[in-house]
Amino acid sequence: MGCGFLRDALEHITGRTIPLPFDTPTLQNIVELQELLTTNSTQECDGVLEQLSTDSRFELVNGALFLDAPALEQIICGSVAKFMCDFQTVTELRTGLSAAADLTVEEETAALAEPLFATSEPSVAAEKPLRPSRAMSSKMSEDGAERCLEHCNPETLWRLKGVSRSWQARARRVLQSVVWRTRQTVLRLEWAIGAERWSDCEAMAQALPNLTTLHAFGCEADLEALRDLQTLDSSSLRSAVKGAELPPMLLLASSLFVLATSGILQTADRHDLLGVQFPPGFVSAVAKAVGSGAPKLAALTLHRFQMPVLTLRPASMVTTLDFSYKRVTDDDMDVLSTLFGASGALPNLEKLRLDNNNIGDIGLSALATAVGNGALPLLNSLYLGDNQIGDSGLASFATALGSGALPSLTQLVLIENQIGDAGLTAFATAVGSGSLPSLKTLGLGHNMIGDAGVSALAGAMGALPSLTELYLNRNQIGDDGIAAFATAVGNGALPSLNELYLSSNQIGDTGLTALATALSNGALPLLTVLRLSQNKIGDAGITSFATALGSGALPSLETLYLDRNDIGDTGLSALAAAVGNGALARLNMLFVDDGALGTEHPKLKAACKARGITLP
Repeated sequence: MGCGFLRDALEHITGRTIPLPFDTPTLQNIVELQELLTTNSTQECDGVLEQLSTDSRFELVNGALFLDAPALEQIICGSVAKFMCDFQTVTELRTGLSAAADLTVEEETAALAEPLFATSEPSVAAEKPLRPSRAMSSKMSEDGAERCLEHCNPETLWRLKGVSRSWQARARRVLQSVVWRTRQTVLRLEWAIGAERWSDCEAMAQALPNLTTLHAFGCEADLEALRDLQTLDSSSLRSAVKGAELPPMLLLASSLFVLATSGILQTADRHDLLGVQFPPGFVSAVAKAVGSGAPKLAALTLHRFQMPVLTLRPASMVTTLDFSYKRVTDDDMDVLSTLFGASGALPNLEKLRLDNNNIGDIGLSALATAVGNGALPLLNSLYLGDNQIGDSGLASFATALGSGALPSLTQLVLIENQIGDAGLTAFATAVGSGSLPSLKTLGLGHNMIGDAGVSALAGAMGALPSLTELYLNRNQIGDDGIAAFATAVGNGALPSLNELYLSSNQIGDTGLTALATALSNGALPLLTVLRLSQNKIGDAGITSFATALGSGALPSLETLYLDRNDIGDTGLSALAAAVGNGALARLNMLFVDDGALGTEHPKLKAACKARGITLP
């Protein structure tokens, strides 16, 4: 509507008595603002509006609506919305609006805690007396109030839910409004990030179709630019996220999150961040973002001081995470454990690789805490080999296992660490409680385990009915330890075992004789691979072993390692006789030393040749 019509209206009204929703000074202000708009002086309009009182601006809203002046309405409602958005707390907003304080503390808390787009009343009993009532301003109509709220940002609408019952109802209606949703092009995230309201970030990303820009921490992310990227490299990131030399960690994480949530990044499964040096907290920020409910930012691969790969896919689809060879430290494990420990963050993760890193006791303890709290309930494969894990770390992890936290675990690999007897004893206690009924592979090789540790494990092996592979090589196991092991398998433990690795220990004749006795009684009937290389086995031990074989022991064995021991002619002759008489019916490969006391031993060579057994 033009200013001429408004001037005519003013002259006409002054001569007649007509009920109006505003007074004459309000109409005069409207005329002045409309004239400024006609000359495209929107900045001057803003200046005029800032000089007016709150009630005067409220009355102007009614006037603009009554006179059907849409351009003026936009300016005035925008000014009122800016006034409301400037308040940083619910209390300030309530005072500024002269709103009735008719919500109890409990009701206000519940309203602010509900999801941003909730439509129903929170169910909270009014146990405390109401605050002293302050009358809500009558200067603005209901329609005018909601028109102003359509210009407000999500943060202000969220705060309005805690102001009063009437403002709460208006805020809820506006949040469902198509007009408000389509009007939102810029999203400021400080409030949501600060309150860790990641589910609201998700909801806003899905509900606001015209988002172009994210703001946080003095910087902005251009979503249009990010949409067009095929590779998130250093230069493209700096062009898309402005305001600092490097993208602020939480803003970039949030940008990627919003893009993924709204389906924008569905076309590309993987985005490389190669060459971008992020500040130390970036990995933590993204992990916490993921763990706090970002459902599609579900996997990240760590590298020391870098974050080279982000995989964007629905968390429900992620079954494997590979962090091997990434120089992950205890600090990184604390971050990852935050991710793993978040409720529902990775609900279907089955395989986790953390091998070949720098994880120690502190890092494994952090993981143990997350696991003990119910994280990764479907995990079936965990690789922790080649780290710096010792007794205290394994003991913490054993506590989590003992609570039944990983009932589906089938593979646990702890090779090449610093685990000794104390750690394995704690682990054995957890195993003995029946906490790993499905375990098939247990890797404990290349540690510092001695007789006491193996004896403790032997006592718990009855609770491992599904175990098919056991790695105890490269430890400090002697005769006492292997004797305890022999007693356990002789009593029926490990009935499903296929592969047993005992190389590079200190097993002598006494230990092998004890094992031979158990084997002759039917122990380990499904064993296909037995490695006894590099021990202290001599003729006496191998003769007892050959006798057990001759009685039908190890009927399923296919591969046998006996090299690098102290076996002489007597022992090899006994072994040759057993083979020649049909022992080890399925054996196809036998490893012994080279030379006359091994591969060239006449009797052994002849027996193996007759059976088609290879002597590599």
